Amino acid sequence: MPRTARAPRVLGLLAATLLASVSLSACTTFGYACNEPGYANTLDVQVVGSEEAVAQVVLVRMCDEEGCSQTLEQSRLPAIPESDLPEHMATATGPGRWTIARGMTTPAQATITALAADGTTVTEVTPELSWRPVDPFDRCEGPKTAGTVDLSVAD
Repeated sequence: MPRTARAPRVLGLLAATLLASVSLSACTTFGYACNEPGYANTLDVQVVGSEEAVAQVVLVRMCDEEGCSQTLEQSRLPAIPESDLPEHMATATGPGRWTIARGMTTPAQATITALAADGTTVTEVTPELSWRPVDPFDRCEGPKTAGTVDLSVAD
């Protein structure tokens, strides 16, 4: 009799172990887990024109229904941690090249403005934006890019 009483106990222990391992494996999809959300979608801007015309542009600004990137005055100040930061941030990445990092939203349209040192508008365009994943194989709905917008400036 001791053998038959022991067999159900062993089977019960095996079943409990299997159930626990299957339940815990449901927390991830076989070793794949998504990070906490918190990323920036990006848009690249290429200022196109003569070298002199491109050099006039000191800031590229993006505005959409959620707000605008930093003003000329904000771009000249050091970042203050307690201050309200704009929804979008424009960063020069090379001569005539800018990257605008924004929150996790993807507007269908935005106004892109090139500003001169005195704050005047050099040129402005309002393109339709088509957002796509930065990594097409990302299963977590991660960061997106709208590609590059050309901003033509005249002499």
